[in-house]
Amino acid sequence: MTVILTGPRRSGKTTLLRDVATSWKRRGMSFGGILSLAVGSPEDVSGYDIYNLETGEVFPFLRREGHQEWEKTGRFAVLPGAVAAASEIMLRVSPDNPVIIDEAGPLELQGRGWWPAAARLLSTPSRPILLVVRDGFLERFCTFAGLERPDVVSVDDPCAAVKIEGGLFG
Repeated sequence: MTVILTGPRRSGKTTLLRDVATSWKRRGMSFGGILSLAVGSPEDVSGYDIYNLETGEVFPFLRREGHQEWEKTGRFAVLPGAVAAASEIMLRVSPDNPVIIDEAGPLELQGRGWWPAAARLLSTPSRPILLVVRDGFLERFCTFAGLERPDVVSVDDPCAAVKIEGGLFG
């Protein structure tokens, strides 16, 4: 079972997930995965860090500045080892527990980034997965990933948190 949280860039998708994760932890619910946290001010994002939902560990992922040999995505450089570490976090989540992947974007649409890990997780239809996909990529991503009729929740929906929980724990 796959739930996709969608919305435009900087619309609060990660903030919603962080709030949902805090609520789930307080209630003793088991889940894992990653959030991509913006670094810098909302007006001047200088990069993104990965937040491990199980351990609370944070490590650098994308930065505006990077070495020439680092992989690029848009205006950001991918720090070496970050994708592998994030992929490992996702794949370590118990098969019975929901996995949160924030977010699938341009790299994943090219089969890169953490797509290989996400593809492994998505290959088990009963596996509870929450993917974040920007609205501009949603249709292409569903086609690319072979997702037929996933549950899609908009960040603008006032019942988004309830729908996400129902789709993953229902």
